[in-house]
Amino acid sequence: MEPVDDPTVTSAYRVLENHPDYRVLRRLVPRDDFGATPRGPVAVGIVVDTETTGTDLRNDRIVELALLRFEYCSASGEAIRTGVEQVAKLLKIGHVLGHAPRALSNGQKQRTALARALVGDPDFLYFDEPFTALDAALRKRMQDLVVSTVSNSGKGGLFITHDLHEALRICHRIAVLDRHGQGILDCVTVPETPGNRSEEMIFETARRLISDHPLFAVVDEHDERRLA
Repeated sequence: MEPVDDPTVTSAYRVLENHPDYRVLRRLVPRDDFGATPRGPVAVGIVVDTETTGTDLRNDRIVELALLRFEYCSASGEAIRTGVEQVAKLLKIGHVLGHAPRALSNGQKQRTALARALVGDPDFLYFDEPFTALDAALRKRMQDLVVSTVSNSGKGGLFITHDLHEALRICHRIAVLDRHGQGILDCVTVPETPGNRSEEMIFETARRLISDHPLFAVVDEHDERRLA
């Protein structure tokens, strides 16, 4: 692809271009506009990306494999970005499409991360403590956004957290894992539905579970973030 306006990336590009072990097969010109209306049958493509521990094929191993599904017009070869536009509109980040990550606020970065998860139209979403680095106000806004987005899309999800209040705000059921890796200790169904629980209800339910339920007394006692 063409060098971008970044000295580090451009320098790396030039090194590869001039290295005898590499050759440029084709130059891809960056595009900001994608055809929304295909002129021919819609085809599906997959972009495969890998992360390895090094460049020695004999000794290094693949540590991450990413597959990105996309649609394109089979007549013109143009990518169809309708899914991206729909998700961006849903999460209110259409105005930052094409911006560099460093130009985004923390909230926009979190919305963009959620958009990346949704754009592939998965049946199930997995969240691994995504909001721990956010301040309280932004964390609550993102929790509400997750609830509304997942509910409106009709998808299911698994949300990992050490914050009982967060679990009560987001989840239908709470499963507590054994801290020694012995599986699930127990599950508790949360009254009402996510998005319809008041702050008073969440606070009171958390207080009751910690004070009355032996399982959650252990959770409060062994909060890893407080013990760190």
